[in-house]
Amino acid sequence: MEHNSFGPATGISAVFPLSNDFFLIGNLGGFYLWGNEENSGSGYSKTSKSKDYGLNSTLSIAYYINSASTTISLGGRYQYLKMDYEDQDTTDTKFYGITLSATYSFSI
Repeated sequence: MEHNSFGPATGISAVFPLSNDFFLIGNLGGFYLWGNEENSGSGYSKTSKSKDYGLNSTLSIAYYINSASTTISLGGRYQYLKMDYEDQDTTDTKFYGITLSATYSFSI
């Protein structure tokens, strides 16, 4: 199976200071995509047009370590994707999990 799609997306993000070095970070975005999916195997091949839409969201708490110019963040992510095929059933897919990142900042 190969699924390719493209299209516009939009989103909003907010950072809320909790103290001098702690922050709450939230992101929410939505997208609308269109594309094709090709299924093949054992002499079988079928291409279907699709329209995909959904959302991405994250919520994290972050700590800035000033002496190391590094931000550590821990949070969660949720993504919902609905694929609406022209000649098949609609499918829903959900992804979610824990995120952990470290970001080093520097000036050029």
